[in-house]
Amino acid sequence: MDTGITQELQLEYRPLDAIKTAFGPLVGGSRGKIWFDGEDTFVETESGKVLTSWRLTLETDESKSIIRDLDSQEFNGNKLTKKMAYMKVDKPRLKTN
Repeated sequence: MDTGITQELQLEYRPLDAIKTAFGPLVGGSRGKIWFDGEDTFVETESGKVLTSWRLTLETDESKSIIRDLDSQEFNGNKLTKKMAYMKVDKPRLKTN
């Protein structure tokens, strides 16, 4: 249903150093090896909708955890207007430092 109201995604600027710091625990090696595997991408050009599924694997000497994700994105031209992510993990909690 089109209500005539456009909701726009508002992004907050973050300096590169702040982004690196935020991702440090994940990509810094403290959680073992990590890698992403892309699975499927579906694009509906007429409506500007994109679905992307991927898998993130975190592996240590003691365990292996897999996070599966489905991203739903909507575009108006080149502008991202909506993004939702759905995640499924094989373990309820990841071990933290």
